[in-house]
Amino acid sequence: MKKLYILFFIVFYNSMGTAQTGIKVVFETQNEIKEESLRGIPAYLRATALQQVRSMKKESVMYLQDEKVYFEIKQGEIEKTKSGTIATFEKEGKEVLVNEVSAIAKIKAEKLIKNPKNNTYLEWSATGTKTNQLPVVKWQLTNKTKNILGYTCYEATTQFNKRLLTVYFTKDFLVKGSPSNLPFINGVVLAYNYGITSATAVKLELKQPLITKFF
Repeated sequence: MKKLYILFFIVFYNSMGTAQTGIKVVFETQNEIKEESLRGIPAYLRATALQQVRSMKKESVMYLQDEKVYFEIKQGEIEKTKSGTIATFEKEGKEVLVNEVSAIAKIKAEKLIKNPKNNTYLEWSATGTKTNQLPVVKWQLTNKTKNILGYTCYEATTQFNKRLLTVYFTKDFLVKGSPSNLPFINGVVLAYNYGITSATAVKLELKQPLITKFF
């Protein structure tokens, strides 16, 4: 009886320790925009505008709690302004100096609750919530690794919606977690490249308060 009692105490203590805290991961996301996509902008401003758009970084947050993933992007705007002598052009026979260019990107709010057990995610919108199924993908591990925030991350690739998805994930946590609507892998994704989008975790905090209301 004494050995059984000790074993029960250890299991109970460990389960309480993992259930009462969460993990918070903050990502910075940016898009690799090509110059051809800015054809509507005058040629003498394209290089500056392209530089500004590429420097825009969107922040998102992923919470890992109770074997679920809570992912959020808050609505807002990003504005990048460059001042100084940028370009000159002729208008009505006169030379015009451009000394300021601003680029604004609007960020749409996004909220998801992902469940690795049944491979689904609950998506929030202004009209309500909707449950979606995540596709089952086949991951290919490479021999590449990367250190992100002090954690050793392993590279893996797959085809997701007919495009190449590359992720870097860590096995240091006994949970699964991936941002946005990306498929799960056996670990926590801390960076990814997908199409023109790339994201990297810039902060990871342990022992976070539990989320009681998300939607």
